[in-house]
Amino acid sequence: MKFGFLLFSIICLTTLPLFAQFAIDTNISLSRYGIYGNGALNFHSADFREFPGVPNCCPKFTTGIGTGLSLGVLYDLPISSKQWYFSLRAGYEDYSAKLTTRESILLEGGIPGTFEHRVTSKLASVGVESWLGYEVLPNLTISTGIRTGYVVRSDYSQIEVIVEPADYGVFSNGQSSRNDTSGIIPNANKIALNMLFGVSYQLPLNVNKTLFLVPELQFSYGLSQVIRGYDWQALSVHFGIALKYSPKNSPKIPSIEPEESKPEIPVITENKVASDNVATDMVAPYVPDTKTTALGTKRSALTASLTAVGVGYEGNEHPLELIRIEEFASTALHPLLQYVFFDENSAEIPEKYSRIGPEYTNKFSLLDFLGSNSMEVYYGLLNIVGYRMRTAPHSTVTLTGCNSNEGIEKNNKALSRARAESVKKYLTDVWDISPKRIKIKQRNLPSKPSNSSIQTGCEENRRVEISSDEGEIITAIVLGDTLRTITPPIIRFHPKVNKDAVLSEWNISTLQQRKISMRYEGKSTLDTNVDWKVTRESGGRRVADTIEYSFNVRDSIGQDTTIYGIVPVEQVTIQKKRDEKLTDKKIDRYNLILFDFNRSDIDKRNMSILTFVKNRISPDSRVSITGFTDQTGDEEYNTRLAQMRASSAAQALGLKAKLIPRQSEQYFLNITPEGRFYNRTVEIQVETSTK
Repeated sequence: MKFGFLLFSIICLTTLPLFAQFAIDTNISLSRYGIYGNGALNFHSADFREFPGVPNCCPKFTTGIGTGLSLGVLYDLPISSKQWYFSLRAGYEDYSAKLTTRESILLEGGIPGTFEHRVTSKLASVGVESWLGYEVLPNLTISTGIRTGYVVRSDYSQIEVIVEPADYGVFSNGQSSRNDTSGIIPNANKIALNMLFGVSYQLPLNVNKTLFLVPELQFSYGLSQVIRGYDWQALSVHFGIALKYSPKNSPKIPSIEPEESKPEIPVITENKVASDNVATDMVAPYVPDTKTTALGTKRSALTASLTAVGVGYEGNEHPLELIRIEEFASTALHPLLQYVFFDENSAEIPEKYSRIGPEYTNKFSLLDFLGSNSMEVYYGLLNIVGYRMRTAPHSTVTLTGCNSNEGIEKNNKALSRARAESVKKYLTDVWDISPKRIKIKQRNLPSKPSNSSIQTGCEENRRVEISSDEGEIITAIVLGDTLRTITPPIIRFHPKVNKDAVLSEWNISTLQQRKISMRYEGKSTLDTNVDWKVTRESGGRRVADTIEYSFNVRDSIGQDTTIYGIVPVEQVTIQKKRDEKLTDKKIDRYNLILFDFNRSDIDKRNMSILTFVKNRISPDSRVSITGFTDQTGDEEYNTRLAQMRASSAAQALGLKAKLIPRQSEQYFLNITPEGRFYNRTVEIQVETSTK
């Protein structure tokens, strides 16, 4: 006990000079308030045989274990720009445990037996903790401290029982247990003193970093004894979370000493857009202050600015006044790739393909794919085929299993057949399709193989091809839908900081309805441009009426600052255009059923789609055709191939349509076979004015 108070005194004496040496800087790091709650695993170390005045036949209690919890309130205070923190906590802590000792003994008749001596302690205190923490890495803090508590509960219950043999033997009282007592622990210490060690990691819950969720792990070592004069200490491992709030202060401009002569520093202001409630260019106020580093050099106060501009489809920047989202009635045509791809040397259908139970087949509908992209539709291929075969009861399909004919799959037609059987089993077991309506074939390479000399080609050849004489089984899916265009499609941020700033971390975030929609992070090097593709992040979801953004930056000496901005969003819905009798148009988008590897000719599958498209083009329609390829092979050759595909489609339509060169960005990921196939396409967009 004396050692505990001595250690507490040492910590207090060493903490006070820290406050004397470190000036609290409310400009860069603010105090925090919060609550905490931890679960605890308690370990007790002891060396006694009984409580004072309480009979017990135990030879000695040495260890115990139990669980508990702690909860309370906290206050953190920064004490230097080098990430030192002083923290105070007040709360309740449960450090109960159960101590047990087993004793071997010979019972009457020479039968070996085992007694178990049990003491269950219920211990709790309310107290105050003082911590000293250091942020070793961004958001990661290690700390040490001391806790002084007042014991508010010190109850016990004890019992001795015969555990072996369970059905033989009794004590002198005629029972299998004795010394069954409970009460308040005699001579229990009223003061509990603990040494503390901990590690925590703070996770910001909002962009401006005022609210934090902090997972934490702590170790508590008991300096005081549970009973005065006894060797009985309590140790605990705590794991839990804290919720902290850090209010933001306005930057404080310190007074300038009159004898110091400082050069005049110009303030550069970026061009701004004059628009109500629009903040596309924000500059942090210049603070005529310097910070002294550990090497004695002076560094200016951290300043930052963030400019937001729009980037059009042509790639040019322009001032960002607002984001316009317009709805158009649309017909979406989703080509159906009739291949099921398999992993190497496997006949198991991969998890990426959507599968359902037989009980859900009656609820399945093609309308479920409203708002989906072509890849999402493709992953429902097995259910689409099953659904169409059920609605066309006389239809049949042929499943042709293939392999890469390379490596372990070389000439392995048995594997090809097993793959086809896996698809057949799903259609028969789930969709109750008669096996007689499904024909199985097997071969090595497909009839139109990809380049098997490269890895991606082998991946594309490991497949089952689904074919049918009835066109409705594998034809494209056509759905009436609503198309949303977002202008500008890209918001570009230009972040800047003062030239002598040495950064440790920075981030740019956008929020919609208080939820982060984009977050871009960096360390010491600040990017000159950060692009947010609004069309990609928003997808088919409704965008909020305003979009907020922020730029947070922190330098190597702990200074940080945050810039905020807001952009209004104009929503032009179909209903609004009808109500206000605005000019409108219908935008239809069609994708051809995917070209085979290195091909640009229009086959039978594509011709049926082109016929459908041609019948929906009116004389006043504006038609644009864009060719695409995957990213396999030479870039220059792929550009020519994409152009040939677009030209083939235009010629088949009998139109002199506007041909758009191949875009460098693919529709889908190029790392999967289906992604590459869906990138080998032509997109036809038809815009038709409506009244």
